[in-house]
Amino acid sequence: MKLVEELEEKIRKSAQLILDAKVVVAFTGAGISTESGLKDFRGDYGLWKKFDPYYYANYRVFLERPKLYWTMVKEERYGRDKKVEPNPAHLALAELEVMNRLDCIITQNVDGLHQIAGNKKVIEIHGSSRTSHCMKCKREFSYGEIAAKLELDEITPTCNDCRGVLKSDTVLFGEPLPVEPFNEALWWAESADLMLVIGSSLTVFPAAELPKRVIQRGKKAILINLTETPFDADFDLIFYEKAGKILPFFVKEVRKEIGHTKEQL
Repeated sequence: MKLVEELEEKIRKSAQLILDAKVVVAFTGAGISTESGLKDFRGDYGLWKKFDPYYYANYRVFLERPKLYWTMVKEERYGRDKKVEPNPAHLALAELEVMNRLDCIITQNVDGLHQIAGNKKVIEIHGSSRTSHCMKCKREFSYGEIAAKLELDEITPTCNDCRGVLKSDTVLFGEPLPVEPFNEALWWAESADLMLVIGSSLTVFPAAELPKRVIQRGKKAILINLTETPFDADFDLIFYEKAGKILPFFVKEVRKEIGHTKEQL
């Protein structure tokens, strides 16, 4: 009973921090999407346990042998992604945005589940797996077009126009981060009064610098993650729980305080 009471109190404190903050930003990693059926990267059963990222997801290697990357993608992502839906954690963040209690999501994820859930302000600092482009003529291809090519056993998808090799808009190891999205993410990290860090190991840089900037400015930060991170001592509140379990309770408490019903949103 004591543990339950302690958890309830932490949830109430978290909701109050959300209500008190002028600018609330969420920072999400692969852990928020595992409850939707996607693998994380560095967990016990993560993608990198099966595929060496510095070989299968390395930009230099991709330029020489793109088949390796697309083989991994076909096996682990395409086809399965068609059945993937936003989970309660994604939906909770979307509801916070509707209630004007979440200003922005900065995500390391490339799955597009935040947008599918309904969030409008999402910054994808590691790109997106939902689109691809031709390395030669720069023509863009949708997720559906790539999936169709892979289903037809086009192991290395090529452009319909110039037959150039297609590359997912996901950022690979050794590839620079998109400058504009990352600069925008930096701006939000410098503006946030509260950052919700959800499902991230905080071991990938420069992305992990963003929560650190919020904390170094003396602002509030809440961590929801199944495992410890290198910066746990710096957080105001920590939940070693599934995000899909905890975030809906945040929303419930916030909704109760601001007087909305879910049907009014």
